[in-house]
Amino acid sequence: VRSKNPPKVQGVTLVSVHMAKGLEWDAVFLVGLYEGMFPIHHALKGAGAADAIEEERRLLYVGVTRAREHLHLSWALARQEGGKQSRVRTRFLDDLVPWEDEDDGELAIDLNQARRRRKTGAPKNACAVCGTPLSTPEAKILGRCGQHSLETDQVVIGELRQWRLDTAKSMGVPAYVVFTDATLLAIAQRMPASPEELIQVPGVGPMKIEQFGEDVLAITANYATG
Repeated sequence: VRSKNPPKVQGVTLVSVHMAKGLEWDAVFLVGLYEGMFPIHHALKGAGAADAIEEERRLLYVGVTRAREHLHLSWALARQEGGKQSRVRTRFLDDLVPWEDEDDGELAIDLNQARRRRKTGAPKNACAVCGTPLSTPEAKILGRCGQHSLETDQVVIGELRQWRLDTAKSMGVPAYVVFTDATLLAIAQRMPASPEELIQVPGVGPMKIEQFGEDVLAITANYATG
């Protein structure tokens, strides 16, 4: 059923995010949350790309705030069932839900539980050494403040960045869609030797392991043994 207004009886309302403004439901399912759809592909091009991307971010905010109790977010890994899994979830979820919390292209969030966690004062991100609150995305991923950051082998990080650039070009996506700078830095510092160790790096989830795990581990193994 397509409708501008929530149904008066039990049922499902199929509506675009634009049409959902001002409305609310107990449960909301947002689908198609992948790069190229959110943000839409044409927002990534041209001189006004930065403003267009922020407008897309605000549009997603409208969507997620339509839910009163349950919010389900999903994205297709491939265009068709059995097809090449080349799609990447939207960048807009990176600060909302860590990659390791994803499950095969779907996230389910209990908003009441999230509200309870906020009220009980869940611990904030803090430096693993001194306990100083971490404010920047990079510091949160690394788990350390600037004063206690670990040394990074510049050769390793250079190799990882070159691999990321080549991979992004072959996929036709921006480099940060493969891995952010902070995640690459965390990989270079931790030097994971197995998929189990790699997935412990913030910003690396099951889909990233499947897509890029073999390449990344080959790089870290090369320098670990060299």
